[in-house]
Amino acid sequence: MAEQQLKAEQLEKKRAEKRADDAEEEVVRATRMQKESQDAAKQLQIQKQQVESEAIKAVRLAKSQISQAHEDVNELQQQVRQARAGLIQANAAKTAAEELVTRKEAEQAAEAQSLIDRTMLAAEQKTEETQQLTDALR
Repeated sequence: MAEQQLKAEQLEKKRAEKRADDAEEEVVRATRMQKESQDAAKQLQIQKQQVESEAIKAVRLAKSQISQAHEDVNELQQQVRQARAGLIQANAAKTAAEELVTRKEAEQAAEAQSLIDRTMLAAEQKTEETQQLTDALR
């Protein structure tokens, strides 16, 4: 009986050692999994920070591009206003030039008419003088 008890104790000891070994392996496995989980959590945190950083950069870039677009639009609007003002000035200058040409043409026509009238008057006077001389000679 003592021999059986000894075998039973040895068997119980082996079982306890096996459970202890299994428990140690489980602790090692759990520790490794915990480390892997912590590493994965760190990686996720790093990725999250990178994504946030990229999102912030993208927002800043978009704001910058929007600001530049607003500046470009304002510049183009200013150019359009200047072009319209230039067009108005050009039309005014054209109208003034046309009026000046019309006045000059009218003045030239009046001068030409005056010259024609003087020439006709002089021709009539010459004709009358010639007629009078002719009448006087007869």
